[in-house]
Amino acid sequence: CLFWLAVSNAIWQSPGPKPTIDAAPRELVTMRGCVDSLPQLEAGRISFNFAPHHSARIRVYQYLKDGEPTPAWRYGDILELPLRLKPIRNSGNPGAFDAERYFAFRHIYWSANVAAGYPVRVEQGNCGS
Repeated sequence: CLFWLAVSNAIWQSPGPKPTIDAAPRELVTMRGCVDSLPQLEAGRISFNFAPHHSARIRVYQYLKDGEPTPAWRYGDILELPLRLKPIRNSGNPGAFDAERYFAFRHIYWSANVAAGYPVRVEQGNCGS
């Protein structure tokens, strides 16, 4: 009984199939979606999870220049962002941290940088819980 419970738990917790985004790596795409985590400021950059679709999330980074004000984005804000996407990949070192699996369990399959010099539009509304 414990064996089958462990097997069913492993199946239930395994990440589903990876959704697709029609964009080449590092291609500039504009995406509209929801800030899906608390934005964190660390080492001159802001990072947060962004959900352009209910089945996929993107880990977004925006690097700040010296003296540039920090955007006042919050969890639940609806943003239209110019992004340069890239798939999350492992480092390739044997025994290293499995980033692909870690983020897949959180339904995050891409990371992206907010493209500098392009406008970010904040829309009225709240998409958080």
